[in-house]
Amino acid sequence: MFTRYRSGKWTVTDTIRLVMERIKANGKDNAYICNANEAEMLQRAKYLDEQLQSDPEAALARFPLLGLPFSVKDNIDVKGYPTTAGCPGFSYNPERHATSVHNILDAGGIFVGKTNMDQFATGLVGVRTPYGTPVNPLNKEYVPGGSSSGAGVSVSKGTCSFGLGTDTAGSGRIPAAFNNIVGMKPSLGLVSTTGLVPACRTLDVISVFALTVNDSWRVFERMRGYDPTDIYSRTPPSDQSWLQRFRKSFKGDGKLEEFDTTKLESLRIGIPHPDHLKLFGKHAGEALNLFHKGVQRLTGLVHSVQEIDLFCFTEVAKLLYSGAWVAERFAGNEAFLRRSPQTLLPITREIIERSGSFTAVDAFQSLYHRDRMRRLIQPTWQSVDLIVVPTASITPTIEEVIHTRTLPNRINTDLGYYTNFVNLLDLCALAVPNGYLSCGVGSGLTLVAPAFNDYMLASLGSAFQQVTNLPLGATKHLPPKDPLPKYQTAHSMAYHHTQDGGHTEIAVVGAHLSGMPLNHQLTSLSATLVESTKTSPKYRLYSLNRSALNLPDVPGLLRVSEDQESKGSAIELEVWSLPSDKVGSFLANVGIPLSIGNVELANGKYVKGFLCEPYVTQKNQKIGAEDISKFGGWRAYTRSKSSK
Repeated sequence: MFTRYRSGKWTVTDTIRLVMERIKANGKDNAYICNANEAEMLQRAKYLDEQLQSDPEAALARFPLLGLPFSVKDNIDVKGYPTTAGCPGFSYNPERHATSVHNILDAGGIFVGKTNMDQFATGLVGVRTPYGTPVNPLNKEYVPGGSSSGAGVSVSKGTCSFGLGTDTAGSGRIPAAFNNIVGMKPSLGLVSTTGLVPACRTLDVISVFALTVNDSWRVFERMRGYDPTDIYSRTPPSDQSWLQRFRKSFKGDGKLEEFDTTKLESLRIGIPHPDHLKLFGKHAGEALNLFHKGVQRLTGLVHSVQEIDLFCFTEVAKLLYSGAWVAERFAGNEAFLRRSPQTLLPITREIIERSGSFTAVDAFQSLYHRDRMRRLIQPTWQSVDLIVVPTASITPTIEEVIHTRTLPNRINTDLGYYTNFVNLLDLCALAVPNGYLSCGVGSGLTLVAPAFNDYMLASLGSAFQQVTNLPLGATKHLPPKDPLPKYQTAHSMAYHHTQDGGHTEIAVVGAHLSGMPLNHQLTSLSATLVESTKTSPKYRLYSLNRSALNLPDVPGLLRVSEDQESKGSAIELEVWSLPSDKVGSFLANVGIPLSIGNVELANGKYVKGFLCEPYVTQKNQKIGAEDISKFGGWRAYTRSKSSK
């Protein structure tokens, strides 16, 4: 797509019009709960087309996801659209984008709609929704997989380039298998969950659905980054340590052997011992055959494949729905669940209400059992670099799921056999297509490794997808033979200033605004306008009288203290993208008493911007300060003065 954009043979507007047509044509598949405003999508597309026409290379460098349409699971906030978490009675209108959504929009993505889901992300089947079961495009009689059902269907049918889902128990992997797409479940904490309705807050992950592994990695690269507003956000211990490490072990002849885990041919894979390789349902036999064929393909790519004991992994998996983590599902949305339990689907309510049967002692006992199993698992990671398991242990029809509602967790528990342990053990995972069952539904493999080995999994997953060469999703297209993008050790962080393709974003509130006297200081340095927006409502704006210093008046933006936030205001500003090598020249123009610091925008993002030093608000200083916050911005204030 980027090649066509660069050549001018296809535009972003063309893409969005095509997506809009596809969504309308598939309107009865229940994939979407609500669609994005068409005028807003086309306006966004027009802006990106203008950037391409001006300088294609600069535009693609600045917007690495330029013009890619994406869907968002309806428990992830998108400003301007209600978040329901699959429960109409829970619906609310978020004031800002989730951090993950903002980062994707910042990279040039175009939001196309909120997708259907199992209510409150409770379930792996995809039928626990009041909005109608999303239709599996490979066989409508079979479940689409949940809880990120709509996101999986939206990607498989080509109504978006990628979709954001969530993965607490496997919801970012099961829909990938059944819809013949890729499901990337990053390491815990690498993608901010700020703006996500929690399922189990300590285990929640925002995941990526895409047609190819390479696409999923590109999206992950734009989403990841430390975010202090997420208490579970974290960064790898060393951003490159796991890329450069060597494992050493003794071969059978007693000689020392080195394994460079950055190279596929050095990877050592573990697969379940036959005693623990369990598959259920009428498709169990053919699913097992597909798994063995997939392992054979992997054998040609890596150093070795060996059987491992999966018992401790599956013991941990049982804890997610039979242990005290069920109580965490209640804790995440306690106020609503106590106030309005009648708004839940019966099956969702039944599961969540079980939380009342667990005590604090049960919670600690569950933690102890999990950690005992984790200790027993540790030697496994000395002998293998990753394990490979079937993505789903059973492929049920919708009728089978409905019929077993007298035993509501039976199929759901079976589905979680290879997925539920991953987050509890702090592992990363990547689900990749591995073939089709006789019913036409997809069957997949999942690569699993200790946290922060995401790139290792993507490298192997990308090679495996190209060797397998299956059609992408429900389309007839085959995976392109492109290399996996290189791992970027310096990347855009969710909280700090953005540097994309050698650009830095600067927020301005005064004379540097468009049409104002000092705007030329930006435009002369090839800066481009990113957006017109406001600060968060935590600031005061002052007019600084610098006549005693023989300097013109300027605005001064000052953040209020935490105990005074109720007295703060949202102040209008513009965000400009400045070539990084020109930042020094621009900062040389910053005069007394202004400085550059972190400014919080209305959507929660922080960028570098103009602030003033607090001393200016004190009396008897050479600089006078008039509080002009009531005007909401410097433009309105200057207009009020000129009208007098």
